[in-house]
Amino acid sequence: MTVMFSRPGKSHNLSMGIVGLPNVGKSTLFNALTKRSVPAANYPFCTITPEEGRIEIPDERFDYLVNLYKPKSVVPAYLSIIDIAGLIKGASQGLGLGNEFLENIRRTDGIFQVVRCFEDENIVHVDEDIDPLRDVKTIKDELRLKDLQIITKRIEKQKRETVVDAKKKKFETQTLDKLREILEIKWTNEAEWTPDEVEYLNTLNLLTTKEVVYLANISEDEYDNKLVNKHLRALIKAERNVFPFSATNLSDAFVRKLLWKGYEALKLINFFTAGAPEVKSWTVREGTKAPQAAAVIHSDFEKNFIMAEVMEYNDIKLHGNEQGVKKAGRYLHKGRDYVVQDGNIILFKINRIAKK
Repeated sequence: MTVMFSRPGKSHNLSMGIVGLPNVGKSTLFNALTKRSVPAANYPFCTITPEEGRIEIPDERFDYLVNLYKPKSVVPAYLSIIDIAGLIKGASQGLGLGNEFLENIRRTDGIFQVVRCFEDENIVHVDEDIDPLRDVKTIKDELRLKDLQIITKRIEKQKRETVVDAKKKKFETQTLDKLREILEIKWTNEAEWTPDEVEYLNTLNLLTTKEVVYLANISEDEYDNKLVNKHLRALIKAERNVFPFSATNLSDAFVRKLLWKGYEALKLINFFTAGAPEVKSWTVREGTKAPQAAAVIHSDFEKNFIMAEVMEYNDIKLHGNEQGVKKAGRYLHKGRDYVVQDGNIILFKINRIAKK
């Protein structure tokens, strides 16, 4: 199973934070994604408090199941998007309300970084000229330096702590020392880690473990005609997960693609529960086993898990309904080790839960 970084806790309200330097198109993008109105003015720090919106994930599989079961209630999947104020060089030291903004990023699962790749003398740039690689480095360095600052303090504190479990303390000390060396030069998720190290690092909720999708904001003409200017070309060459867009032409088709790009970055999948009372789409990470997927529905379901009765979306579409899937021998019974797949339709069998 692929080892992945994640935020601590059992939160399945997954989110992407929109970050970047001031005046690069963050709030304009957020408005288009959420159909909400937040200021998008042409001066730094227009956004002070983070705005948040939940955006429905368009999914034809969900639509098909709703049409098939005609339920009383429908609950599609959502991705939360948080618009975070512009960061500047020195944010890790508190410049430009940097400490507050960096903590807003910390509570997200992944990052959409908007990078300006267009020329327009009427829109000011905080560093005067256009240089997407410099802008990316500024954000990456500030997040890296903030993590380094926090980890350095943690190492000093740990030295003063008295821990009964000497083996555990030795492991944590070695991991923190390794992490500090990494953070001197690069992001945490750019290094190699063992599964045990990742499990420990996840408890620290580091900024530099978050996946980043770079949203390259180009002119409307360049976007419409699929032109690659020198700024976009440099960004594509330097970084992976580059997604060109134009803040002045945010179509519904673009929004759908971007939402799925966020899903891809966070390594998310959807499974469904379906019946006459309700059709609901549930979001989990790739590699999630059946008991942990059941816990998304209710925390008690994990420890009381018996089995999962599973249908594939393609099978129910092929055979027309649940009875057709059963006749075809494609209605499967899975145990604790079953890894939930994207598009599964699942009925969880659970032991009776004692009333609290």
